[in-house]
Amino acid sequence: MPNPKPRIQADKVSKAAQARRAPSAALLISLAVTALGAGVAGCEGEEDTEGLCTSTEQFFAENVWAQTISTTCIGCHNPTGAAAATSYVLSPSSEAGYLEKNLAIIKDLAATKKNGRSILLAKPTGEIAHEGGRLLEAGSKQLQDLERLVQMLEEGNECQTNEASFFAGIELGGPRYTLRKMTLAIGARVPTDAELAAVDEKGFDAFGTILDQLMTEEPFYERLRESYNNLFLTDQYMNPDNGALTFLANDEDEEQLYDPFWWEGTEGDEALARQHGVANPMDVDDYLQFQTAAGVAREPIELIVHVVRNNKPFSEVLTADYMMVNPFSSRAWLGGLPFQNEADPNEWLPMQRAGVPLAGVLTSVAWLNRHPTTPTNRNRHRARQVFFDWLGTDILKTAERPLDPTKITDHNPTMNNPSCTVCHKQLDPIAGLFQNYQAVEEDGNQHDYYPEFVWYQDMDPPGFGQETVAYGDQSRSLPWLGQRVTQDPRFPLAVVYQAFRAFVGQEPMLPPQDPDDPEFKAQFQAYLGQYYALGEIAENFKKSGYNFKQIVKDLVMSPYFRAVNTSPDASLAQVEKFGEIGTAHLLTPEEINRKVENVLGLTWRRGDGANFLSESRYRLLYGGINSEDVTARIREPNGVMANVIERFGNEMACAIVPSEFALPASERRFFGGVEPTFAPRDGNGFEVSSAVSGIKENIRTLHYKILGEDLKPNDPEVERTYQLFLQVWEAGAAAIKTEEEPGNVPWDCGRDFNYLTGAPLDEQQENDMRSDPDYTKRAWMAVFTYLITDYKFVHE
Repeated sequence: MPNPKPRIQADKVSKAAQARRAPSAALLISLAVTALGAGVAGCEGEEDTEGLCTSTEQFFAENVWAQTISTTCIGCHNPTGAAAATSYVLSPSSEAGYLEKNLAIIKDLAATKKNGRSILLAKPTGEIAHEGGRLLEAGSKQLQDLERLVQMLEEGNECQTNEASFFAGIELGGPRYTLRKMTLAIGARVPTDAELAAVDEKGFDAFGTILDQLMTEEPFYERLRESYNNLFLTDQYMNPDNGALTFLANDEDEEQLYDPFWWEGTEGDEALARQHGVANPMDVDDYLQFQTAAGVAREPIELIVHVVRNNKPFSEVLTADYMMVNPFSSRAWLGGLPFQNEADPNEWLPMQRAGVPLAGVLTSVAWLNRHPTTPTNRNRHRARQVFFDWLGTDILKTAERPLDPTKITDHNPTMNNPSCTVCHKQLDPIAGLFQNYQAVEEDGNQHDYYPEFVWYQDMDPPGFGQETVAYGDQSRSLPWLGQRVTQDPRFPLAVVYQAFRAFVGQEPMLPPQDPDDPEFKAQFQAYLGQYYALGEIAENFKKSGYNFKQIVKDLVMSPYFRAVNTSPDASLAQVEKFGEIGTAHLLTPEEINRKVENVLGLTWRRGDGANFLSESRYRLLYGGINSEDVTARIREPNGVMANVIERFGNEMACAIVPSEFALPASERRFFGGVEPTFAPRDGNGFEVSSAVSGIKENIRTLHYKILGEDLKPNDPEVERTYQLFLQVWEAGAAAIKTEEEPGNVPWDCGRDFNYLTGAPLDEQQENDMRSDPDYTKRAWMAVFTYLITDYKFVHE
């Protein structure tokens, strides 16, 4: 298609983008961080913290775990290490909630004494027998900190962890700023006038009611679907060619349990075409096939939506004795459920399966097939996903160390070699719990549900933690697992992690690993701030009865969502202690598509089909996924993505600006205060003050409606944007006089219909929309492009 941007406009926008106010160094840092790493507010060095009130938990984390135990002890004192048989077995940092768990173990050990001395001190100093030898020298800082911890544990410590101190120096957005960000992030819309009035009156006290409303609206559930598909990747199977319907193929020796191809023979059925809104009856079978496959593929995602929408305990996503079906997948499952509208693919009902014990997501055929098993893998991949998805634990990180294959000489090393058992002792029992579901026999024969399957004798018996599933429960082992996972203290934190990814747009931080790194202390404190903050949110989630919406409310009020800058009085030491995770994240293709439609009133979809969601166009180029071979989103912008945004900005300005000026001023969203005749100078080059005043006021309107910036009339940003308008207008008006530029906007910006309304235009209306003899429309197009490609628009 022809490039709609005027030559002068593109050049001026580029220069204006360079001139747009540069954030302060502090802002750039705060946009790239989550937590201020000041363990105690106002402290700039270790020596300054002496004597200040520090909780036992915080002292253990910063001074004992980070400096000593994680580097000196855990190599042996782990579940499969040389000290695995002792009472001093620690959890690695890859496990959710590990600090509290390890402190409890340390507390018991510190209370155990020999010859009047705590063995926590006596063993590492060699005062009593220790197979690990002497690890700490008398008078060392490590030993002094360990002695101080023992004293705290023995005598008690009234100090409490001051979680707010980790965020000292961060400037948080106020109620109006947070409201706009919240409604865009959760509801994909700008605040209503009523919401703005409520916040102006009540401040943050109004947020509870507003959030409750936002979390009833469909964009919230679309965000939830996208978040959990990022985790499950089951949308791969929405395409019928990728196997969603083959999941339900009947075994030859079994009775008919499914009818996945019920739609066959419907081609050309005019009644079905009318019922389902299919324009061409010859396509009705393809439509029914797609919707059936999508229904099967989306089942685990829709279970999560169902639980959250109905305020059920989120634990039900792993304990539900039902599955979700829509009118199409219900036919495939032989469900026969009473739907209100048999043609609505968005109507979902719970359905039980006769003879098959269900456990929510764990027994979903889409989830099981997305994480397949083989006679050699034996469900271990599924077990790993249980750890990551629902226990917040990356099990593979428990064994991140060089592995020498020549040393693996044991018989059955996964049970006997420490290099292997460090993972397999935890993985294999959970793998065994999947034994009856999507079971694969040695000959490769696969069964949907096979209660007679006998688990392998050369693996640890099926179970969870220290508990082995009873023989009588093996045929319903996944419901047994679901109950135990949701009762595990790691479960609520794992759910918080996923909500953090969805609504903050960042990965939870990992602890730094190198204590000798000069930045280690700052990095660990930044990590610790997030650890405590997310832990508190997890605790509130648990207290709420596992209501997922409570997590969203807490995240919105957290510094990770509201941070906008560093405080003016923040010290350099405080700023330097920020981590590397930002409060603003690049919008995904799905997120920016929703924002564009709501904020701009028009989806980016031009004549050649260009848009953010089309896989054949820009979805993958703009960092999206297809859940099949592209499964990780790109979170940092690159040159290709910048080009996509540039094209988007030019094409949207081209479509919206002329179409807006074709409407009466009262019906315009962005240009109600100006007309195309508002030129900043007259024919003699003198400023037209009334026009300039109107232009600047409209610029303020654009900044507010597009970027949420409520600028004062004399704000430098208003003047900077006006200078862009003025420079483009001056160059363009001069070019028109010399006939170097036409007196019309490019044809593609003003076709024979209005882009905003879709209304057809007669010849005169089309000419009026395209006419730009003063070059003001193209100047406004430059301003519009400039704003909708701004960092604040494409990030959230």
